[in-house]
Amino acid sequence: MEDYLRKHGKRLNYPQRLAEGRAIGSGQVEGACKHVIGRRLKQTGARWQVSRANRMAILCAMLYSHNWDTYWATSPP
Repeated sequence: MEDYLRKHGKRLNYPQRLAEGRAIGSGQVEGACKHVIGRRLKQTGARWQVSRANRMAILCAMLYSHNWDTYWATSPP
């Protein structure tokens, strides 16, 4: 992580983002995941195995990040 920040510090430009009132943390993403995936997991009568819940979470992430078609085009048959 430290290497990433060091290599991309100028591109990330945290001081400017903060000055503009823009988010620099992952809290918004984590909150969205908790809401979207949590809603699916907590449906009435739903029971999940961890491995299947993880797979479902990946599919939700692909759908909401607009990478659904790319995911399926590059997935093995």
